[in-house]
Formats: sequence, C-alpha cells, structure tokens
Amino acid sequence: MKPHRTLALLLLLGAIAILDAGKIENVLKKVGRRYNQQDRRIFFPIVSDDYDYARGQTVNLVGNLLHGQSSKDNEKSEWSATVLSELIRADGFIGSICGEKDLNYVQFIDHLKRARKNFLKNDGEKISRKLVVDTNQGNDYLTFSISFENHHATLGYNVTDTYVIHMEVVVTLQTFGEWGQYWITKILQIGACTEHGGIIPSIKEQLSDLIPENNDTSQFMSIFKQHRNGEFSSDWLELLSKENDFSGSVCIEGEPVTLTRNDMINWWKKFSVMYHPPDENYTSLTMIAAEGRKYTFRITVKVQIGYKEDEPVETFDFKLVLNQNEGTFGKIDHFEVMCNLVPRVEKEVMAKHSRVYKDLIVRRLDKLMATTPELWYKFPDALTDLFGPKGFSIDSCELGTTWNETVEIAEREFWAKNKMSNGKIEGYGLNVHESVSSVAVKMSIIIHIKWTPLEPLIRHDSMWKFYLEWDKNLQFFHTTKIFLGCRSEEGKTAYFRFRTEFCRYKHCGAKVKVVPDLKD
Repeated sequence: MKPHRTLALLLLLGAIAILDAGKIENVLKKVGRRYNQQDRRIFFPIVSDDYDYARGQTVNLVGNLLHGQSSKDNEKSEWSATVLSELIRADGFIGSICGEKDLNYVQFIDHLKRARKNFLKNDGEKISRKLVVDTNQGNDYLTFSISFENHHATLGYNVTDTYVIHMEVVVTLQTFGEWGQYWITKILQIGACTEHGGIIPSIKEQLSDLIPENNDTSQFMSIFKQHRNGEFSSDWLELLSKENDFSGSVCIEGEPVTLTRNDMINWWKKFSVMYHPPDENYTSLTMIAAEGRKYTFRITVKVQIGYKEDEPVETFDFKLVLNQNEGTFGKIDHFEVMCNLVPRVEKEVMAKHSRVYKDLIVRRLDKLMATTPELWYKFPDALTDLFGPKGFSIDSCELGTTWNETVEIAEREFWAKNKMSNGKIEGYGLNVHESVSSVAVKMSIIIHIKWTPLEPLIRHDSMWKFYLEWDKNLQFFHTTKIFLGCRSEEGKTAYFRFRTEFCRYKHCGAKVKVVPDLKD
C-alpha cells in the first residue's frame, strides 16, 4: 500500500466531525453496532500522514480496553470487553496465554471472561505502554506491550499483567472516501501468568526467596507428591480450614462453581477413584504469590482415567492458599479446581467416565475372585468408594428386599443365603453392546455373574445391576443402587448350552473361566 493511502488512525473527535452524521452511522453499522456517540472515535478516515500520533493514540485505546475489562468490578468492564472483542480480527486470530496452547478468537474471549472474575476493581491503577519499533513492518503494522501493576486478585495477592499486542491495518472503502482501523491479529500474555503457563523468570526468582524453608512447610508440600499403590493420597484433606474459613470451587464448562468444604472433600475422593497418577513425577507445584504468611500455589497434576496404563495422559490444575498463621503445618483456606484454557465439555466428561466405570467395578470383582470368591457377599464393601454422598440402596436376590445405606446388614443377609447354597463366583460375563446403557444423567451397568456348578455341566448365571447418577455439582457419577442376584433357585438363574457371550468374542480376562459347550 502506498504511503499516501496508508491508514492513519486519528483519535480526534474533530477529525470525525468533518463527515456527515448519517454517513458515520452507515460506517458504524458495518463495523460495530455497540458504540455510542462518545466512542465513535475508534473508527477513522484517512485524512492525515501524522502516523506517530495516530499509532500512539491506538496504543492508548487498546491499553485502556485491556485494563478496563480485566476485572468484572471495573466501571466499564462490560463495555471494554465488547469493544476489545470487536477490534480483534476473528479470522486467523492467535491468542497465547503464558506459553500454553494457542487459542482462537472464541476461546480467547471466553478466557478473558473467566479471568476477569479472579481480580478486584483496578480502575485507578497505572497503565504502562511501550511501542515496539520495527522498521521492516512500516505503518501498516503495529506492535506494542501493555502492563498494569497492582492488579489485586480475589485471593489477596497482587500481580502485574503484561500483554504484547500485534495489529494490522484494514481499509474499508465508502462512497465518501476511505475508512479503516487497526485490527488486532495476535495477543500474547507474558505476565504475570498466575493462572496458566509458566511464571516469567524475574517474578519466579523473587517468589523463590519467599518460599518458607521450615521443615513443616516442606513436609506439607510433599503430600501432593505422595501416592499409595497407584492411588492419590487424601491425607492433605485434614489440613482444610473449618467450613466458615474455607472457600472452594470446581470448573464446570468454563465457569467456577462454589463448593463447600464437605463438597471439596467428596470431590477429591471421587477424583482419586476415577483417576490414577501415571508415574512417579506426576505433580508440579509452583508458588505464584506470597502475602503475609499466606502462600498461593498452583499445582499441576498429570492423570490417567480409570486404572489402565494405556489411557491418554491428562492434566488438572489446582490453586491452593496455605495459611501458615494457623495450625502446625498451616491450614488450607482455599482450594480450586481451575478451568482449562479450553474448558472440558460436560457431556464429553460424562461419556469418558461412563466408559471406564464398568472397568472400575470389574476390577473390584477381580480382586475378590483372586482371593476369596466364596466371600462374594462382601462385594458391597468393595463398592463403598463408588457410592454417592446422598446414600445408596442394595437390593437382594429376593425382590422387594432393600437395604438402605447399610452395607453391613446387606452382607449379613447375603451370608445367610450363601450358607444354604455354598456359592462361589467362578467368573463373569459382559455383553459389550448391552452391559452399559446410553450415556445419561441416570444410567446403568449390567454384569452377569457365573457361579460354581450346582451339578455337573450346568452353570448358574445371575444378573448384577449397578445404577449410576451424574452429580452435576461434583462432575462425577455415583453408584446410587445395586442389585446383586444370588446363586439360588429363587433368584435369577439361567442355564447355558454355549459359551458365554463374553468369552465367545475372546474378551475373557485371565481370571474368567470359559464354560465348556454342552452336548445335546
């Protein structure tokens, strides 16, 4: 583009006033419908070669918009967010948060919307701007950095946010001349990076000097790197502050949802059931702030769903505030399950959890069969970590008999029935197409239990059915009811002349015995 045709952005109301008001309205209808008379200065005619002034005013405008939208409590938060979003060129836009995965336009705008909820009003704080001069780019391109200090987080610490913005000229031809604007093509956040990515080295070095060196704190932080037999430790839950002093939240489709102390304990226990650490070095812990013996950490945990080692590795990020003014090791005043830059979709989480839930049940059954298959009536005790906080019920093989929330009573009743038949589990069958119902808020899983023969060449089969319900607040399935069919003539019994469906398709596990075909 020739210099005399290059767009110069004039942030002067007088320059805009040379145009007819009706013509201005036509321009606004094309490039943005949300602006009032006072804000029309963001659209400009090409009437001047004073590029330095125009570029400086553009930097001021974008800096004010980024700063204004950075807290939901700011006076012009919503307006700033709207104008900023309309200054971004949606097609091909790149948003980068502290070195994490690049975001597209929609993902970046969603991220800003979530992030502003974490910070308090900062309308009066100073904004620093720095123009990046690149003689090879010319006036069609604009690169600059924006920083604002003393950005107060809702958790009590201060940060300095720093962004690098790339802009490019776009010209719109009108009947009355050329109009245009700089479009934002890329925004890089490079500080303070407390929510995502890596903290910039200078800040990290300052914080490292504040990390408490006493043995108590070191012992506390080591808890998050412990696991027993491939399972996460829950010992740290004892350090949660009392209900009135604790705050917690979990991310549901990009929105933080408040949890009570008890909810947070239940969330972690379900998390420990549904996921396992993939290796020894599965946890990284970074201090992101220190204020008056209160230390804020971001914890990144690598996990695999279920218990199989071939599942893909995922990451969960947690934010934790350790208050060393309380207790021997300190108390945890805040624990937050953070949102990913691209949040998890609830339906996808449900589908993934339902896929492995059957494996979790079967794994518990395998352990029983490998040790004491004759003590099958103790199986409900192996399921207690799958039950929900609202309780459960167990149906016996005698229809109409139900035990609510009392595993011990159920086991005693099953033991009494077992004395008459001396039953022992020999194996189980899973019809891969029918064992798990369609993914829904309420669903079920069916397992067919194979019993030791009552007489030669006959196998008894009983149905065990598990009823699941999705907990929207915790984002996990709970087992709310189980039906355990007994090996008895009064129970659900079937006689097979063929190998089980499970074994026919060669899905038998090592501990599952194949039932021989019976002769006619």
